[in-house]
This record gives sequence, C-alpha cells and structure tokens, in this order.
Amino acid sequence: MKYIESLSQSELNYLESKGSLKLNLHKEFFDAIKSGEKTEEYRTYNDYWESRIEKFAKDGVFLIEFKNGYSATAPKFKALCLYSWIEKALDEDGDEYEFYTLEVYPLDSFEIVDELPEDTEDTEA
Repeated sequence: MKYIESLSQSELNYLESKGSLKLNLHKEFFDAIKSGEKTEEYRTYNDYWESRIEKFAKDGVFLIEFKNGYSATAPKFKALCLYSWIEKALDEDGDEYEFYTLEVYPLDSFEIVDELPEDTEDTEA
C-alpha cells in the first residue's frame, strides 16, 4: 500500500542525485508496473543482486529505472521503491530460497510539489 502521495521537488532532486537501480523487464511485467497494477518486483537473493540493491536500499527510499529490453531506444520509466525486504519461500523440490521483494510505484503516480506541507499536530493541552 502506497503510504505517500506526493514528493517535494527537493526530495526528487535528492533521489535523482543518488542515481537509480536499472532493471530490465519483459513487456508483460513492464506494462503492469507502469500502470500501477503490479506493485512488487522480485529478485533472487544472491551476491549479484545484493550488491546492486543494497547500494541503493541502504538509504531507504530509492529510484528504479525499468526498461523493456536492452536496446538504446527501448521504452523505460522511473519508479519509486518505498520498501525492500528479503523473504523466504520453498521451491518445487521443497528447498528453501531467499529473494528480494521491492515495493514499487511509477514516479508519475506521485504529485510533485514545490514544498511539502509541514505536519501540524494539535499541541493544545
């Protein structure tokens, strides 16, 4: 469940300055994430993915650039990864394996505002 609806331009600039994790997807999954229908992406927990994902996830929220194919002109879009975590499951042989779950939302599903309003809690006693 998406817990934020908007980002300030300064937050977006900060995320852009950190770079983005690049992931290639088959068209079916590319389209489903882009439309917001699919909000989780999975990657096997191994040294390769650990080094790539942890580089960005260590600071919490990060950007992912999804691309449909490998050519220079392949369609692409950016998404915000709000959470990432490691899960365990059993394969068809009953062996346990671990994988990353990335909670993602297309960047264009967020309102980009100049400044976010400050939290105004009622502090009266």
